Amino acid sequence: MNYAIILILFVSFTILITNYDNVPSIRVRLVALWLWLNSFYYLFNAFVIVAILLILVSLETGAGGSTFVILKDNYPIILIPFGYTLVSFIYQHNAFKLLSLTKKSFYVACFLIMAHFALTLSTVFSMNYLLSSVSKQDLVPQSLSSITSFNFLLIIPIICIILLAFSYKEFENSEKKLSGKASFSIIIFSIIPIFLSIFLIIWGTTTTLDTDYNYASTQNATDYVIYKPEKPPLDMHYAVKYKTDNTDNSVQFILEPNKYDGRMIIVLQYSTIKKSSENIVSNLKQSCKDEKRICNPYDVSVFKSKTGKATYFESSNPKQFNIIYDTIDGTTVEAGFINVSLTDALDFLSFLK
Repeated sequence: MNYAIILILFVSFTILITNYDNVPSIRVRLVALWLWLNSFYYLFNAFVIVAILLILVSLETGAGGSTFVILKDNYPIILIPFGYTLVSFIYQHNAFKLLSLTKKSFYVACFLIMAHFALTLSTVFSMNYLLSSVSKQDLVPQSLSSITSFNFLLIIPIICIILLAFSYKEFENSEKKLSGKASFSIIIFSIIPIFLSIFLIIWGTTTTLDTDYNYASTQNATDYVIYKPEKPPLDMHYAVKYKTDNTDNSVQFILEPNKYDGRMIIVLQYSTIKKSSENIVSNLKQSCKDEKRICNPYDVSVFKSKTGKATYFESSNPKQFNIIYDTIDGTTVEAGFINVSLTDALDFLSFLK
């Protein structure tokens, strides 16, 4: 019943907003209806991808991280919603054009129907292959796998092609522009995702080009020098931007890889009014005693430290260690490295400026 109501409303709607010389048959109107409804499938995909990107951005921002980290290696993702919206526009445009019974609209409709058929067919085959592979491991019933070998959505494009084939002789009108009402309808349904896509492109581009990460504002809020890398190590980004902690007069930033591999660099910097390298090392030694484990701190060379030396301190985690030292201008640096070699850690510290 609901489908019958939709069909009646749509046929009435297209009759109202479309000017044509000859009245199209019900066959042509049904194909136009399918093209029009199918355009919303692509609009839906555009909105879903935009929503996912916005959710990821909000999670990154909420965690204090660098916004749009996902785009560092996958920038084309931001163009996908725009592409889906463009495809939706083409389907809507041709749905109205088809009712004007022009030869061009006939051939374009055939192409769009076959393209959608090919896309649906490839999706069905892919899903069937995946489910069949999983069902062989008894993770899903065999019956569920066999269901995907036949998909009702594949029949609709075939029916549309047949309907167009029987309606070929109707398409004899000369090319003409859409009515103002038809154009307005297409714009209304397309403008929101297009604006959202453009907004994401502009926002994502400006954000990924921003390499300050709150450094300038944080430096202005402190009375000691904040040491930062000249540039992040290869394939790493700021997981947490520069931020202050007033309880111990410290500044922190965290680096991690764009593609997760377990590496992480955590750098804490203190004013020597509250902390010093000797104070931090003594606290770490006390923690070792409290945990009843053996600690063997030793000196390593860091030429930017006050003495040219820094203290290497092992953590309870064998893949983690800290390097602590005082700088010439009175800043204490405590850098924690996870899954990073000592050589790479010392190289990183040499690029702090």
